[in-house]
Amino acid sequence: MIYIKYKCNLLTSLRILSICIFYILPQSLLGDVNNETLEKANKALDQKDFATALKLYKMVELQGFGDEGMYRNMAYSAISIHAEADAILYLEKSLKYDPNNAKLKLYLEQLRSKNNLDDPTENQSKIMNFLLQLTGTMSLQIIIIIQILIFVLLGVLMYIHFPFDEIGRNARWQFAGLSIMLLLTFCFGSYRHSTIYENDGIIISKENTTIYLSPDTLSPQISKLPLGSKVSYKDHIYGWWQIETIFGETGWITSSNGSRI
Repeated sequence: MIYIKYKCNLLTSLRILSICIFYILPQSLLGDVNNETLEKANKALDQKDFATALKLYKMVELQGFGDEGMYRNMAYSAISIHAEADAILYLEKSLKYDPNNAKLKLYLEQLRSKNNLDDPTENQSKIMNFLLQLTGTMSLQIIIIIQILIFVLLGVLMYIHFPFDEIGRNARWQFAGLSIMLLLTFCFGSYRHSTIYENDGIIISKENTTIYLSPDTLSPQISKLPLGSKVSYKDHIYGWWQIETIFGETGWITSSNGSRI
C-alpha cells in the first residue's frame, strides 16, 4: 500500500511538473514579453508615434494575443496614418470581443460610409443579430466561471441527495434546471469561441482586388473589390481564398490581397 501511494504521489508530481514546464512556464514567459511590448506600444501611442505603436501591437498579435482594447488602439493608430482599410479590419476584430459596443459600430459605419463601402451587417438576419447581442454580453472568461459555479452546485446537490434512493420533485427540478443552464452556457461559449477564433470574415487590404472564376490569374474575371470591403471566407488552396461577397458573388482572390478578421 505504501508503494502504491508513493507511486501515485510520484505520478501526480510528474504531471504537475509537466504542466509547469510545457504550459505554465512558456505562457508566463510569453506573457511577460507581450506585456513589455504592449507597454512600449501604449507609450508610443501616447507619444503619437502611431506607426511604431501599430508595429508593436502587430508583434503582440502574432503571438496569438489580443483583446477589444488592443484592437481599438490599433484601429486608432491605423486611422492616424491614413490606413483606413487596416482601421476597418481592427474595428471588426475589436467588435468580435465587444459586439454591442455602439461607439465602435459608429466608427466602423462612418469609415465605410466615407469610403463608399456597403455595410454587410444590413444583410444579417434578426436571429444572428439577436445571438450577437445576447452572447456579446458575456466574455469567454465569464462563461467559464458560470460553468464552474454550476458544476459546484451540481456536485453539492449530488452530495446532499446521494445515494439517490428517494429524490423529491424539487430536487429533480433543481437538477434539470442546472443541467439546462450548463447546456446553454456550453452553447454560448461555443458560439463566442467560433465568433472570435473561427471568424470567416475577410477585409480586402489592396486596391482593385480581382475576383477570379477559379484560382488562376488566367481564368475569367468576375468583378473588382474596393479597398476595405468585407467578404466571407469559404475555402482555400495554396495562395488563394474562395470568397463570397455580400451580394452573393463567389470566386477566388489571392490571399495576399486580404486579411482574416
